[in-house]
Amino acid sequence: MRAHADPITRAEARQRCAFLVADDMPDARWILEGAFRWDAGLIELSTQLEEQGAPRIVTQFAGAPPCLWSLDWHEPRAPYSLSRAAALIRQYAALERGLTLIFDRPRISPDELNDPYGTKLVELLVQADARRNAVCVANDELARRLRARFPKLPLICHVNRLVAEPGKRSPELYERLGQLYTRLMLHPDDAVRPGLTEQLSAPLRFDAVVNDPCLRHCPVRRDHLQLLSARRARPCDMELPEQIARLCARVGCLASPGAPLAPPGECRYNFLTREECHRLYNIGLRCFLIQAQPYRNEVTLLWDALRCMFDWRPEHSHYCAAIAVSVLAGIGRHRAGLPSGLTRFQSSQPE
Repeated sequence: MRAHADPITRAEARQRCAFLVADDMPDARWILEGAFRWDAGLIELSTQLEEQGAPRIVTQFAGAPPCLWSLDWHEPRAPYSLSRAAALIRQYAALERGLTLIFDRPRISPDELNDPYGTKLVELLVQADARRNAVCVANDELARRLRARFPKLPLICHVNRLVAEPGKRSPELYERLGQLYTRLMLHPDDAVRPGLTEQLSAPLRFDAVVNDPCLRHCPVRRDHLQLLSARRARPCDMELPEQIARLCARVGCLASPGAPLAPPGECRYNFLTREECHRLYNIGLRCFLIQAQPYRNEVTLLWDALRCMFDWRPEHSHYCAAIAVSVLAGIGRHRAGLPSGLTRFQSSQPE
């Protein structure tokens, strides 16, 4: 046996890994959130999938930069400096995958709509890659202003816009929003309503969230968003975090650390099963979004991404685990976890 095997081609690597995507969704596009939170993990995942010849890769990245137009689910984050944000946007542009900025705050005051920081972020996004990049918005007036200023920029209707809509959602509502937005995200409750999804006139324009953490038909989802919006406007109001915690604990959603486990076989959350994804795919949807906003760490997001993108039969789980370990090792290779006398023997990369 040779000490060093000859390297294989990219095509051969893809052929060897083809069994990981035997799920009848060959044209699915996978959008992965987490930008502006866990950028090292997202970029390392994309790199590892490319280097290992994975037959499925991240099609586009997305993320909510901390600003007046976006929400923070757990703790308010400070805005990035413009120079840091510009460098990060250029880094994603170099991957040639596309980056979507998410502005998911549905209630924005007239003064906040003119926020110069948010406007500058969109300018940087357009300058970096006008063809692939996009903006996802939860406020119609903000969408109109961005459309007027950046007429060629794709606008995506965020789930929170639909959550804020009073009354029952219908195909007519999606049709009306489609006149303003380039693409639309399905409300997670609607994704499992065949009577609605099968009436959509242009399913190729829709994105489906596969791992939404809210309860199906959550009774407090709109109230939760209102409190998160208020916290963005009043970050020093110490009553708001308590109100949010009590609200989430009352219904037992995943936003609460003490959420109860569901009985075996019962799905309480809007996590789409593979069969539900197949049904949406078969009626024409092609874009599937893996959310990051509600998660508290990148390991959960990474595991969800691999579970959603690849065939998740138990006999294949160790392959996904190997990819996950490679990504985690890649994220941490430039820093030591603990002080060590072996520091001078460690391989490291410059920041």
